[in-house]
Amino acid sequence: MNKHRTIFLLMTVVLLLLLAASLAVGSVAIPLAEVWRTLTGEESVGSATRFIVLHHRLPQALTAILAGASLAVSGLLLQTLFHNPLAGPSVFGISGAASLGVAIVTLGGWVTPLSICGAFLTTSVAAFVCAVGVTLLL
Repeated sequence: MNKHRTIFLLMTVVLLLLLAASLAVGSVAIPLAEVWRTLTGEESVGSATRFIVLHHRLPQALTAILAGASLAVSGLLLQTLFHNPLAGPSVFGISGAASLGVAIVTLGGWVTPLSICGAFLTTSVAAFVCAVGVTLLL
């Protein structure tokens, strides 16, 4: 199995777990076994549980999944059509902030050339912290 299939499979599992959590968690907690029995149509489930799952939580969850997927596809199509990375990390300054973090750590003397693993870890953490900081600032 190649890398892309593995990632797709992992993301599908995560999506299904989040869907199950969305159907079970709310102001009224419903056990996953009850949710499953409701979705399979068993008659032993109470009418309140059936109403909450089928008429309230399931439409919300499916709408969220479809809206997220359609936003992702429309963004991909727009960027492919216009050949313009509208939301690229360099446009917002995130790449520059990561470079600034590495430069600060390097010029500040916190990176020693003798410790290759330590230098890599220190510069990586500095780049990540500065990039996250600019992202949060935006």
